[in-house]
Amino acid sequence: MLRIRLQTATLTLLAALIGGAPAALANQAVLIEDGRLSVDLAETSLEAALNDIAEQAGFSLEVHGPLESLRQRRVEALPLAEGLRHLLDGYDLIMRLSPKGGPDGSAQVTDLVVLGRKALAAAVVPAPVTSDAPTTSPAYQDFAAGTKRQRLSGIGDLDRQGDRAAARLLREIVTLDPDPGIRINAAAALSRAPRRIAGIALTAALDDPEARVRIQAIRSLRAVQGRRALRRLQELAVHDNDPEVRRMAVHLSASLGGQAATRIFESALTDPTQDVRDAAAAALRESALN
Repeated sequence: MLRIRLQTATLTLLAALIGGAPAALANQAVLIEDGRLSVDLAETSLEAALNDIAEQAGFSLEVHGPLESLRQRRVEALPLAEGLRHLLDGYDLIMRLSPKGGPDGSAQVTDLVVLGRKALAAAVVPAPVTSDAPTTSPAYQDFAAGTKRQRLSGIGDLDRQGDRAAARLLREIVTLDPDPGIRINAAAALSRAPRRIAGIALTAALDDPEARVRIQAIRSLRAVQGRRALRRLQELAVHDNDPEVRRMAVHLSASLGGQAATRIFESALTDPTQDVRDAAAAALRESALN
């Protein structure tokens, strides 16, 4: 994980103020004024812009993986949360807002985690966070305030509860909890949740930065969706950057069978990792016997 350390901002509005003219992007690449964000990436890199924005707005910033240059992207006087989403369009991110909002009533960003470019083009994108509401439910805020032991116990209670309200909270937990162990347990509980909510939550969890979470997510997604999970399994078997995730995708596909599963095995025969190739060869032999 690359954690960007915020640097002290060196940009100033002095020249604009002395001239009596409004500050403009011609004078600096990043400007936050009255809770509104303006950025011109033709004048700076995305990494430097995020550092400046976090320093000026006073929120915590974490970045996982490299940030690509987006020289043509520009934001003009958008509310901060909305401007950040526009600036980072194409990246998976977690944004937390203060329930109280900013002084002007707009959403106040407290934490931003950028998880890198979206790995799967067909991934389900969660509903965008509105600029005038917190990103988390009161139920999740209560859950997140607990210790790890309390949160694990809470997941057990939600698993036993088993209704749509419990599934919606598990969806937030598997997406937002900072502890991979908690997210793994939430993904496991979702295998027994109402199918529609569970399917959406588990599909999003396939982009989790922690391989162990992705492995549990594909186990649970197969349990929830059966053969309908084959398309996701194929994407992971071919494209995931972790060989254990690819091997597990091949293994889970073997129990589903059919031509789609066979195509997964054939693709995995050329995998750069021996364990994945072995799993694919074993699955092909088994399917030939059935």
